Formats: sequence, C-alpha cells, structure tokens
Amino acid sequence: MSEHLDRSVARIELADLRRLAELAADAEAELFGRNPQGSGRYAGRLLGRALCQGAAVHYVDGRNGVKDFDVWSFYAELDGWPFPPRWRGTRDFGPSKFGRYPGDPARYSGRRVDCLGRSLPAALGADPAEAIRRYLAGRRTESARQLAAKAVILIDPRGRTGEIVWPSGARLDRPAHPPGGGATARVAFARRSAPGASVPAGRAATNLRELNRLCKWSPWMSFGEDALACAPRDPGVYMAREGRGGPIVWRAARPGNPRPTQVLRLREGADVRPRRGGG
Repeated sequence: MSEHLDRSVARIELADLRRLAELAADAEAELFGRNPQGSGRYAGRLLGRALCQGAAVHYVDGRNGVKDFDVWSFYAELDGWPFPPRWRGTRDFGPSKFGRYPGDPARYSGRRVDCLGRSLPAALGADPAEAIRRYLAGRRTESARQLAAKAVILIDPRGRTGEIVWPSGARLDRPAHPPGGGATARVAFARRSAPGASVPAGRAATNLRELNRLCKWSPWMSFGEDALACAPRDPGVYMAREGRGGPIVWRAARPGNPRPTQVLRLREGADVRPRRGGG
C-alpha cells in the first residue's frame, strides 16, 4: 500500500489543534525538567506553537492527508543560549478519527506527534505570527526553508488557534460541507475601502443582498470557532452565516482595537446596523 493511501483524510478541527498544543507542552516540560539550568531556562519564554509540514497543508486544503503531526514551538531567544536545535520529542496522539500510520512502531496507538523547537530573535511577548513569518521569510537555515515550503498554523496561544501564519495571506480552502443545517457557516470579507463596506465604522447600513454582492463567500465549514478562526485579521469586516438562513455573525477588525463579535439575526433585505462599542 502506498504512503498516500496510509494518510488520514479526516478533517483537522480546532479541538485537534489544541490537543497537539497540549502534547507538545508536555514534551517540552519533560525536556526542561531534565536540564533546568540548560534548556530549562526557556520555560516561560514561549512565543507560540505551530502545526507545520504536511498536516498543516491538510488543515488548509483538506486534501493532502495526514501521515503524522509536526509541532514546532518557538521561543524568545536567550542571548548566547539557543533552544536545543537537535531536540526532537515524540508523543502519541492516541486513538482517534486519524487512525495510525502502519509504518510507525507498535507503541503508537494513534498518529505520531513529533515535537521540535527553535529560539527566535524576538522579544518576550512579541506577536508570534510576525516572529514566525520573519523566521520563515529569511530562509536562513535548512529548517526555515523546509517549513516555508509548506504551511504553518498557530495552535498556541489558545486564543489564536487555527490562524494561518504561512503562507502569508492564505485562507482555508477545504472541501465544502453540504449547505443547509444549523451547524454550517460561510465567511465573507470586505475591505473597509470597498464601496458600501462601511459596516465596521457604523457609517452606513448595508443589507444581506449587498453583502452577497460585495463579499466573496468561502466554502461551507463547521460553524463556530472554525469559521471565526479562518477569517482575516486585516482591518475590515467579516461575517459568518449559520446555516442557509441563520444569523449573521460579524466582527469589525481594527489594528489594536478589534470590536467584539455580534450576532445579528437577519432576513433577506434587512439592514445591518451595528451598535457602536460592540455588545
């Protein structure tokens, strides 16, 4: 049987990404505990963790398949003491919808999780996505070049789980869920500079017909966190629609001042009039 046929095509959801983050954290805690005066000095210096390589591509396109999971943790660099670049921890994802890779040792009941790490020249508290993008864009090491050849998805910090870090500007392009039902959504995005796209500033009202005309809807996906996670972080407004006729969820994003998500129950032709200050 070919390696491709041994890959899982099950959809990677946010809950799966969070489990990967927990497994990587456990592997690193073990590393730090063994050498508190060496690698252990990186405890508390985490910038972010990311799913990389083939599984990250699968998260984005839903077609690549998952052989195993590669999780990379990125730390704020200590002067003169890099994170051990040769370290590789492993964990067992355990029994799940992803099955197991038959070529792995029998001790793995599920897909193997490989845990790796790097220290980056970034201040503690720096934006993890920006720090990782700079590392990948520089392509100064073989590891950076290999990671930049595929996709990188944030899994930690928890509040940004599922954010696509690399390729920059990429969006989810997974096979669609069938439309209809109460647990599906689509996401639309309109830049503030687009005609009629003034919803985030509250300067004008627009209606659902106009939104459909102005915004390109994504494929159908699980409603809730997945829909919100895949939306852009650029200044503008994006919407998720629950089911075919369910409520619109929108969030206006501005640098340093994102508005809260609001749920607006719309009917065709109804005005969208956001309340100032969020709700």
